[in-house]
Amino acid sequence: MTRTIENRAYGVDVSSFNNANTTEYTNAGADFVLVKVSEGLDYRNPKAKAQVDSTKQNNVVPMAYHYARFSNDPNLAVQEGNYAVSSAKLVGIAPDSYLACDYEQGSGNETGGNREDNTTAILAFLNTIVSAGYKPLLYSGAALMKNKINTARILTKYPNCLWVAAY
Repeated sequence: MTRTIENRAYGVDVSSFNNANTTEYTNAGADFVLVKVSEGLDYRNPKAKAQVDSTKQNNVVPMAYHYARFSNDPNLAVQEGNYAVSSAKLVGIAPDSYLACDYEQGSGNETGGNREDNTTAILAFLNTIVSAGYKPLLYSGAALMKNKINTARILTKYPNCLWVAAY
């Protein structure tokens, strides 16, 4: 199902910590559900397929995200991008859907490195998923985007791809 998502649309992200049934979110007005499909090179969300199927059954757009562990290594970012693409396809997130890179500090991802190196690695991931037909998103916190990621460089290549964490 391909639909346009308007700016500032309401969406939620879910992982294995959430229910496999996404009806509570869609009933609350979610326009999309971002499902964690993978992390690093060795984790796939065991509930992802059920979460994607439930989202589709509720006539809401499913999207995917991958939790990055590539830090500032562009070669590892390409490998993780390919892993994210295969993970998304396995659970029914088709090309032309959004696939986000969740870039945060922790769980094996080190963001304290050089700003430009971090950005180069993120772009390597985004380029990989785009070459597989997915639409790119970069998810991170505002402080990290301001201090450790050159968002201008990312937006030059992929306008409107930022998803800023808000709690």
